[in-house]
Amino acid sequence: MHIELVPGTECPEEIRSLFTEYTRMLVSECPGFTRYLEMQNFDSELLNLDKKYSPPDGRLYAAFVDGVAAGCGGNSGDTVSAG
Repeated sequence: MHIELVPGTECPEEIRSLFTEYTRMLVSECPGFTRYLEMQNFDSELLNLDKKYSPPDGRLYAAFVDGVAAGCGGNSGDTVSAG
């Protein structure tokens, strides 16, 4: 098994896919979570990951296992997000 951490700027589509998978799971368990996503402008965040998660305050990484995106984690400077 080969595990690799990659900066999110190098794999934005994989990051978007992981974020989307995670939020779909949350919404399926709690439909009211959709309102929270709308309030935080989640769609815009997905399209502009670099604005929220870029240095110097933010970071975003994807974990790949055997070349397949398996998870991600980030910090926007004031919060921590994981998917």
